[in-house]
Amino acid sequence: MKTAKNTRLPLIFMALALAALFAASFGNMLGNKAAPFEKNAAQTGNSGMENAGRSEGEALPRRMTQEAQKKLAALMAEYQKDTKNIKSIIELGEFFSQMKEWPEAAGFFQKAVEVDPKNVNAHYWLAMSQYNMGNVDKAISGFETLLDIQKNPRAMFNLALLYKHGKNDMVKGNALLEELIALPGTDEDLRAMAKQELEAAN
Repeated sequence: MKTAKNTRLPLIFMALALAALFAASFGNMLGNKAAPFEKNAAQTGNSGMENAGRSEGEALPRRMTQEAQKKLAALMAEYQKDTKNIKSIIELGEFFSQMKEWPEAAGFFQKAVEVDPKNVNAHYWLAMSQYNMGNVDKAISGFETLLDIQKNPRAMFNLALLYKHGKNDMVKGNALLEELIALPGTDEDLRAMAKQELEAAN
């Protein structure tokens, strides 16, 4: 993911993650309103890969504020009352996503899809977590599973970018972009971005 041809992909994905996590409520993340990806990428300058390679179960870095520690304790206490409570599981996944602790986030989102296999939020953020850990193939699989459940425009756009810039599969990537452009109800900003991505390939 560090080669020249892949430079755009981490920036776009991290901008998406940041915009969705900090500019919208978690319940609205999968709406059709597109986040300003390029603008956020320029502001953050973050590759999205800073936690790649950290193994599951490795101790969290000691950088949580007291407020964050209290929030985590409250979330864990609620989760321990019922470890199959989908709301509690997703809230914990959201918490670790906000902390950019992707292995922990992935663990909770994985549990969420096991408890509720049709939960599109959980599938979306499981795929995003896998991407941010550098697991491109697992991210692709996750977005494909989500699209089997729901033709979500944002997931479709992300999957197209992964195929094009992560796997160098222009045929699959462009086909997904064309499908997204034709999909009824797609946000016009996202449709415009898909068209721009197609034009760039020509």
